[in-house]
Amino acid sequence: SRLTRSPRDPALLDLQEQLLVERALRSGSGVDADAARAAVQARIELDPGNPLHPRLMGELDRAATGGGAARP
Repeated sequence: SRLTRSPRDPALLDLQEQLLVERALRSGSGVDADAARAAVQARIELDPGNPLHPRLMGELDRAATGGGAARP
């Protein structure tokens, strides 16, 4: 039997979200930030109890206001 992955796999969606946020923070591009925000908002809607998603949105908000990203 062949292993496949679901395109809706929560772990992969979280990873994609994190990569999009990191790309937006590094590039400073508005297009990248918009893509990251859309990914984070989608994850918030699908997984509202996960604290990762609001934290990532906060990083995008801080970067947008010139506050920079606060990474632990």
